[in-house]
Amino acid sequence: MKDVVNTEDAHSIKAYAYAGKSEMTGVEIPEGITTIGWYAFEGCGALSSVEIPKSVRTIGGYAFEGCRSLSSVEIPEGVSVIGSRTFDGCTGLRSVVIPKSVESLGWYSFFNCEELTSIEIPEGVKSIGGGAFKRCSSLKQVVIPKGVTKIEEHVFEGCSSLRSVEIPEGVESIGEYAFDGCSSLSNVRIPKGVKGIGYAAFEGCSGLTEIRIPEGVKSIGEQAFMNCSGLKTVEIPDSVLSIGEYAFVGCQKIESIKVREGNKKYDSRKDCNAIIETETKTLVAGCRSTEIPGGVEVIGTSAFSGCAGLKSVKIPEGVKLIGASAFSCCGDLETVEIPSSVESIGEGAFSYSNKIKSIKSKIAAPKRSNIGISGITISIPRGTTEAYKENWGTGNTYVEE
Repeated sequence: MKDVVNTEDAHSIKAYAYAGKSEMTGVEIPEGITTIGWYAFEGCGALSSVEIPKSVRTIGGYAFEGCRSLSSVEIPEGVSVIGSRTFDGCTGLRSVVIPKSVESLGWYSFFNCEELTSIEIPEGVKSIGGGAFKRCSSLKQVVIPKGVTKIEEHVFEGCSSLRSVEIPEGVESIGEYAFDGCSSLSNVRIPKGVKGIGYAAFEGCSGLTEIRIPEGVKSIGEQAFMNCSGLKTVEIPDSVLSIGEYAFVGCQKIESIKVREGNKKYDSRKDCNAIIETETKTLVAGCRSTEIPGGVEVIGTSAFSGCAGLKSVKIPEGVKLIGASAFSCCGDLETVEIPSSVESIGEGAFSYSNKIKSIKSKIAAPKRSNIGISGITISIPRGTTEAYKENWGTGNTYVEE
């Protein structure tokens, strides 16, 4: 049994008109209505069906928010904008028909529609608001239309079933957290026009095995590919001028990291399988097959953090600083050699690398540091035991050589 909407205004359903009517199970909106106001049916938890007439042109924000029993919606031709959070929390929504007339999907418009398995976004759409499909955990495939120029922040965050995404030419930026937690995503092509990859844009995309960063990208944000645990190869193009901290932290399976030779900011000298910031001589990201080359003076913060398969590390003479968490969470790391040139070791440099059996340190005058590990044997220069106990703590066994 459907309720026929009665309204004082012949052309619109006012804001909050039926909000919270928990007994309402079906709605038939009469022909002639052009606007469905903000929060019009918000919180109608039993609403399972709604008929929207062809006369409607605007659906306001939050209009059907929390209508958790709604299973399908057909939006008529003529509607140009779907407002912010219009279908937010419609957890039973499985099917949505979006007409060709729609040009904009509002922020969080389909947020938490966890039963939605597929959606066809028409070519006329030019803007997809941030968080539009966040936590649509059953969504498997998305084709983004050609008119879209920016992938907004959080737009597909938490879409854990999403397997493939087609990003069109013309997109210039990928926002922060855009695909964060898309753990099933195995295939994504970043088009040539993209200039920036935002903070945590692909964090936790554990199904990705490779990512091709095209020429033209200038910045890779912090944590951009963090915990992409299936990622095996990374290639940085000439155009990249900025790589944020933790960009590749937790990418356990990376075997190959390469910076193209024309890059003016970074290099992978001597095929070392690492990213080095050329001017500062800082190794910013390494992997299990990295050989730290001569000329490096700094091992950056979390540079090797989470590298599975890394069993031994020999830090070359000339390195002055080992950054915080530089070798943390390296579950297979067993032996480490630290040269005499090291002047400072950052907080927790070896924390949670629980298989480390021994460290050989040539530092003659160690400075105070919480290296993040205890219960192991550390080989040190003669006459330095007291200095090591004072500055590195008494939780390890020091053997002078």
